[in-house]
Amino acid sequence: MQITIHCGGMPFSGRSALTQSLGGSETSAYYLAKNLAHRGHRVTLFTTSRDEGVFEGVRYVHAGPVSEDYPLGERFHFYATATPSDVLVIQRHPGAFRHDWAAKIRLWWVHDLALRRSRDAVQHHLWNVDGVLAVSEFHRLQVIDTWGVNPRAVRVLPNGVDVDAPAVPISDEISEKIGDEPVRLFYGSRPERGLEYHLGSSGLMERLADDPSFHLYFCGYDNVTEKMRPYYESLWRRAESMGNVTNLGAIPREQMPAVMAQMHAVVYPSRFEETSCLLAMEAMQSGCAFIGSEVGALPETCDGSAASLLPLGADGEPDLDAFEREVRRLADPELRDDIGARQRQASRSHDWGHQAEIFERHVAELMSESQSDAAIARHLMRMSDISTLEWWLDQIDDEKSYGFANEIVDATVAEFQNYYAFLDTPEAIRDHYARVYDMELARHDVASAPEELADSTRGRQIAHLLHEHLSEPGGRILDYGCAHGALTHGLARRLPDHDFVGVDFVQRNIDQARALREQIGLENEAFFVGDICSDDAPELERFDAIVIGEVLEHVAEPISTFERIMERWAKPGALVLLTTPYGPWEAIKYRENQPLRMHLHHFERTDLHEIWGSYPNFRVFCVPGGETSCGDRVGCYITAFEWQPEAPIGTIDRARKIRETVPRGTVSLCMLVGHDADQLRRCLDSVPDVVDEVIIALDNADERTLQVIDEFEGKVAPMPIVRTFEADSPLEIGFDEARNRTIDMASGDWVLWMDADEFLVHQEKLPKYLYRNAYEGFAMQQRHLSADPPGLLKTDLPVRLFRTGRDVRFFGVVHEHPETALNEGVGHVLVIPDVDIIHDGYTSEPVRRGRFERNLELVARDRERYPERRLGKMLWLRDLAQMCRYELERNGGTVTEDMRARAAMGVQLWLDLLDAGEIRMASEALQWYTQLVRLRGEGFDLGFCMHGSPGYNGVNLEGAQELVGTFVSRDHARKFLQAKLDDLTDGFESPYQ
Repeated sequence: MQITIHCGGMPFSGRSALTQSLGGSETSAYYLAKNLAHRGHRVTLFTTSRDEGVFEGVRYVHAGPVSEDYPLGERFHFYATATPSDVLVIQRHPGAFRHDWAAKIRLWWVHDLALRRSRDAVQHHLWNVDGVLAVSEFHRLQVIDTWGVNPRAVRVLPNGVDVDAPAVPISDEISEKIGDEPVRLFYGSRPERGLEYHLGSSGLMERLADDPSFHLYFCGYDNVTEKMRPYYESLWRRAESMGNVTNLGAIPREQMPAVMAQMHAVVYPSRFEETSCLLAMEAMQSGCAFIGSEVGALPETCDGSAASLLPLGADGEPDLDAFEREVRRLADPELRDDIGARQRQASRSHDWGHQAEIFERHVAELMSESQSDAAIARHLMRMSDISTLEWWLDQIDDEKSYGFANEIVDATVAEFQNYYAFLDTPEAIRDHYARVYDMELARHDVASAPEELADSTRGRQIAHLLHEHLSEPGGRILDYGCAHGALTHGLARRLPDHDFVGVDFVQRNIDQARALREQIGLENEAFFVGDICSDDAPELERFDAIVIGEVLEHVAEPISTFERIMERWAKPGALVLLTTPYGPWEAIKYRENQPLRMHLHHFERTDLHEIWGSYPNFRVFCVPGGETSCGDRVGCYITAFEWQPEAPIGTIDRARKIRETVPRGTVSLCMLVGHDADQLRRCLDSVPDVVDEVIIALDNADERTLQVIDEFEGKVAPMPIVRTFEADSPLEIGFDEARNRTIDMASGDWVLWMDADEFLVHQEKLPKYLYRNAYEGFAMQQRHLSADPPGLLKTDLPVRLFRTGRDVRFFGVVHEHPETALNEGVGHVLVIPDVDIIHDGYTSEPVRRGRFERNLELVARDRERYPERRLGKMLWLRDLAQMCRYELERNGGTVTEDMRARAAMGVQLWLDLLDAGEIRMASEALQWYTQLVRLRGEGFDLGFCMHGSPGYNGVNLEGAQELVGTFVSRDHARKFLQAKLDDLTDGFESPYQ
């Protein structure tokens, strides 16, 4: 796989990693990259070091200057947003995934304790993360609890040690400091995490001063901030004053095992909650005893080892009496030897080779969890990877009847069979591509194409590689599949000392190329008609370089086509330059080009390595081409190598390719439609690029509505597919039951539900949320527009997009909402900030009152069917207030007993919401509670504004919501204020601020 890792901490490279003192995250990045490269992956590691190059199979790259626009480094941003990779790992950076990276799997590797103050920022970028990697199970649970992350999104990738690393001698400078005391103790963590318990007054080394057998050695710390410098220096001065303590200074990573091998015990009194603790693992590797505090991940890290972990004292501090007793036990040499043997044995389970296997398993599982038959089928079709689609279909249906239970897969099969029928015969292929070229010639100004291609990144890179390879004038270059010669002309102009020959199998293309050659007066090129796959290929002298540009994705057998070209025309050692597009180039203009599909293969970088990676001087260059309107990356790869007839040519491992396919999820739009022709047309026109099927339950639809559906289906064919069925009226069976019948038919990975009087704004922003991430559903801003009064009535945040396959059902006879169970919601949900649903079904007061009257009976039925439904309680409270308001308007402002009864019921419903912990609903319903309290002539007004911030971030009331209400009593007001306070300060007393 192509794996990219970003480590933005201390600067290091493959050359310097072992010769300097590194922190835990830098050490982890170095060893993971190294071990993944040893396992055959292509690994690029971005660091803050300018020392670039390939070390132990890992390509080290400087991340570039950091700025507000490029917080992870300018060069990293350019590479990671434009260059497709299989896996991207970014360490620690809290805002790393606000950016849209060009990777199939995106992993956020956190090493530090999760802090409450980062919760909101984390929640808002998790849509862009496939998995969060914690370094221990303790850390995993702490991340889930503190940040509120979906547990299925957080996995453990433990830190490790290089068990089989060759021994590196200790430098003379350090060696001279180490004495021959019987019991040499070692401290190697950050000073603030526990060194003071050794060096302080009444500290451990002061307690051991009576026995010269014990001596403490500790390593200094290079990465000292100005804030911590005075504290560190005070510790160094204290160490110098003590006769049984020695500061070894900063220890290079490669020397750490040898230093620790000179020690007898690592002693780590601390109350700091380690998320993993490399020091404990290094103690095992070196055969040192480990005595530490029983906090954080240390019990987990030391499980199965000979470590002694001591509980904290009643005051929450390390029990130095207990530490002293454990240290004094080490005066027994037999005990030390026994502990050392057990420690070394335990270290095998922490080897980085094993951790790299865990990483691979996580990635494989994440890729697998991203896949469904529908998603794979649509992905392969969208990427024009028809050869892989056909192979995959054969694998899952051996009889090749291609009959699937999934409607989206069936539709994709039909699309494949209809649009690629031209592959049946060579004559059909030739005729098809002749039509394709006619279309292309009609669209483009051929005369300007040479300049465009020559000045493109692709043209410049090809010219550079040719110039680099052809050191002497007179080189011969073949451009096979030259079409009308655009690239050939551009290269001939750039490299006038070499001769170019263009070959294409369409006569009209060659005629155009020759005419343009005469027009621009190029003398160093010639053009011939020919097809290497038939008997009419021209007889030509062999070439020093062969360019095969945007050809192999078109031919049925690309590998055999390539071999024929080479065997016929290439000199041994000839430079071969293949250009192949990546991304959904054809899908951009599917509807415009129907039925002229052109590409049959989609070559990813791993495919290119599998086929041609054994050739000398093999390289792949990525030429980004921008993004589609839906955010897909497009571009091309330039594959360069030297032709050697004896070099083996490979094939694409289709099973591997399917395993590593990470498609975006498919979407089923589910609707209830009646007499809604004009509004329905607008709704459907807002979704065709993001949905794969439309399921419409027809409630006595009229002819105009049916015509709109037929017109839409014809306009978007072959996808999305449209499926309709006659349904009972939602007014009779309930809107929940009607909706559930539509989602029961859904074939997609996601359900999007809408009404005909709604439409999406910025549909192109939606696809990026349709991948595997930490959310089970997405809420959208539903903006209710009005003409009377003009403007925005209100904005709701309903969950409109949710994953299928999780037994999600709609609840609510009216004002229905999807949930896994009553009052449970759909799980972890994020409000999408950049896609809105516009609703104009309440355009005027008469319309709104008509809807209210229609829904009143439905709301009453909802209360009977779901008496404990909290949303139903809030809506019934709203309707009770509305009923009273309308009645007051009709009777001249007289309060009746029925109105008083409704008011009492509404007040109780509001209290029920508070008791259920539904603070958001109770806050929204405060306006209706207030109306009912005032109707009863009771209470008092109270207004307030509350906002809070964890830690010491200050309080800013600018964005806080001002709430004003009329309360029945001080008890009601106190209850509401306490509930708001509890909700606002939830977690503020957590130690992880």
